[in-house]
Amino acid sequence: DRFRFVLRHLELTSDPDKPELFRKEKRKQVEHFLRTYLKVDGVLVLRMIALHAGVMFCTEITDALWKRYLSQHPENLIDEDSSLLTFARAQSIRRKRHDSSGSQEGQNHQRLGRILSHR
Repeated sequence: DRFRFVLRHLELTSDPDKPELFRKEKRKQVEHFLRTYLKVDGVLVLRMIALHAGVMFCTEITDALWKRYLSQHPENLIDEDSSLLTFARAQSIRRKRHDSSGSQEGQNHQRLGRILSHR
């Protein structure tokens, strides 16, 4: 099941003492993350990465995608004490500034460059 696959990888990056807390609080967020951000193809790619590059690498990528999703949707953050809240707000502000100063084509080119440079 796609939901359990993604949730399992996200739980690996959460507090090991409270995995059930992550599951209860974040269920709707993870479902929205799956439907609107990863979609079916994104989960397929993550499964292929887990199969060929390893679970830990897939977990790191899933966590990075989750953080990026939260930075684009800061309204989905529940925990006010979370360091992700600060990260998401900063990313959201940076993105808004960047979006207002450049064209869509230039932004897509820069995003592609960032993705490829992480290899």
